[in-house]
Amino acid sequence: MARKIQATKEKLKEWNGTSFGNLARRKKELEEELAIIQQHIEIPEYRMR
Repeated sequence: MARKIQATKEKLKEWNGTSFGNLARRKKELEEELAIIQQHIEIPEYRMR
């Protein structure tokens, strides 16, 4: 029984990685991108464009 649970756990981990990827890394990338966008909004030069 323990082997079946372990095998299921491993398959679920693999599925999670393929389905959703590394969410922590993706979140960090999006936060960095958002910070750049916010900086552009705050600079008046970019408001004219």
